[in-house]
Amino acid sequence: MIQLITPIAAIMAIWCLRSVILSGAPFYPSTIGYVPLEWAVPKAKIIDEANWIYSWARQPDVHWSIVLGNWEWLKPWILTIVEHEKSDMLYPIALFGFFCITTSVFVIVKSAKPLRWLEWAILFPPILGLVYWFFTAPDPRFANALFFLASMSAILLFVRSIGNSFNFRTLSSLICLAFILGNLHFVRLAIIYRHLVKEISLFGYQPIKVAPLKEIATRSGVTLYIPQVLGNCWDAPLPCTPYFNTALKLRKPGDLGSGFKAAE
Repeated sequence: MIQLITPIAAIMAIWCLRSVILSGAPFYPSTIGYVPLEWAVPKAKIIDEANWIYSWARQPDVHWSIVLGNWEWLKPWILTIVEHEKSDMLYPIALFGFFCITTSVFVIVKSAKPLRWLEWAILFPPILGLVYWFFTAPDPRFANALFFLASMSAILLFVRSIGNSFNFRTLSSLICLAFILGNLHFVRLAIIYRHLVKEISLFGYQPIKVAPLKEIATRSGVTLYIPQVLGNCWDAPLPCTPYFNTALKLRKPGDLGSGFKAAE
């Protein structure tokens, strides 16, 4: 148990320390464990940003006070998923359901040795992760690999259920078929975006883009570089940000490396 827990605890400790250094909150954008350090993001600002994340994932471009606390966002959210996320969400969900049902039918019809509960437990982590994702910030990008982990878990469960019921040739064919079904969406994306192969640089790194900037000073006299068109700073000098904050000041005057804080 010590060997198992120690690496996890070390990774979590480093992750939380990094978050404290950046924002004062070890689990940003949650205020759990918030440390009121000199450079910490104000707690009210963290709460506002968290609400924006939760609401934007449900219904973009609508203020969080309108979105949160009701289910009116669900219908447009579903329509958006059906229209734009067929490959990243709907296909893995379909695979998950297909292989779960196929495994259950196979175990019943073939009267095979029932799978143990611990083998079925492979489905629980991605399912619990997706439930948490749905009730917090249900934007596909925040799910990371959960949908694919769910479909892979169902495929692995299916392979385990047929392991002792067929000869080697049939078993190999079924595993290959499951592998192909599990990766059809990648084949589809490779065909759709085949032109990107030609955009790979054969001559080293491409030159970094340059954004037109404007200089604006905060109340404390810190000069910030702001892109004239809201977006990335690219190769701009520091400090550069697309979001101007008039209260921003250096922790130590004249020392950019000391970091920033919000003026009183």
